[in-house]
Amino acid sequence: GVGDDEHGWAVDGQHSARWHAGLTKAWETRWPSSGSSLREPVVVGFAVDLDKREVLASTNGVWGEEPVFGPEDIPRGVALYPAASLKGRAEFIFGPNFRHKPPERKSFMQWPRTMGGFVKVDCPEIGSSETLSVYKEVQVHGELSLKRNVQRLVANSKYREKPKTKRSYSYTVSGAGQCSGTYRRDGAHADMPLYKSEAGGVIYWDPEAALWKMNAAEDFTKCLISAAPVQGSSDVPRGGWRVPDEWHGVMEVEGFKAALEKQGLSSGDVERIVTALTVKNDSVAGDVGQVYRARGGGKSLQEEWKQLKGIQISADDMWDAAIKELQQRFLREAGFSTDANVVETEHPYE
Repeated sequence: GVGDDEHGWAVDGQHSARWHAGLTKAWETRWPSSGSSLREPVVVGFAVDLDKREVLASTNGVWGEEPVFGPEDIPRGVALYPAASLKGRAEFIFGPNFRHKPPERKSFMQWPRTMGGFVKVDCPEIGSSETLSVYKEVQVHGELSLKRNVQRLVANSKYREKPKTKRSYSYTVSGAGQCSGTYRRDGAHADMPLYKSEAGGVIYWDPEAALWKMNAAEDFTKCLISAAPVQGSSDVPRGGWRVPDEWHGVMEVEGFKAALEKQGLSSGDVERIVTALTVKNDSVAGDVGQVYRARGGGKSLQEEWKQLKGIQISADDMWDAAIKELQQRFLREAGFSTDANVVETEHPYE
């Protein structure tokens, strides 16, 4: 399609993307879409400043403040032609009567040697079930005669395997608490792709911290989860996300100490582990803190447990035993029998 090689420049509002040389960059515009189809007609406008080698784009008459492509993308001396890649129905309007006004930053003229009125480009979805699954593409590059201008037609393998319109631009996040859900590409932030979930969460790029960040609400000053980028890629990393320390588990100090002592640890080992994993709130007078299963700086129960010798129970089993100890203490304080247990039942409606 347009933008898949070095001779094409394209915008794709369904995926908030700009295409050139087969590479994608973020675009702040989002066209109303359902899956791979537009929910409503969209008028896409282009204005080309040949002197500055800049391409401006609009959606339904709203022009972007900055060019979608500039001199760093468009070399000197290239010949440009209007073009489109599509599946469905479309029409070109080369002027002089446009649907919307051109940008006011400069006086633009009609594209040279183009016909007036509407130029329809149809690729309707008709035929058998086999033809409907085939990606159809139409490009218009000025005058084209198959007999006079074309010696050979070549189909790129990536279109035989998965066309651009069928590629996924979404991420499914699981095990992330309130940030879990499916995130779809929706505009741009800091000149990088922006992803949003139906619940209002966002995945965005923070240029100052040089990190991808995830937040449960569209607030770019906060984040719950972050990850370092993959070198040489503008994609959201699939792994390496760092979650808040408390998500790994937190419990009160005294209950944790009691559980350690029950396992036969020496007083020195108990004190060392509790000190390493306890986080205190210095702004609260007399705060004894809480024990974190894992905390910043690489400290964790797992790492502290490796320093012990002759202990049969694992770090994970130790944490579970500490939870049991706390549950039993709460039951005793509430007046329940020592035979009582805390159980988690399945939801009756699931």
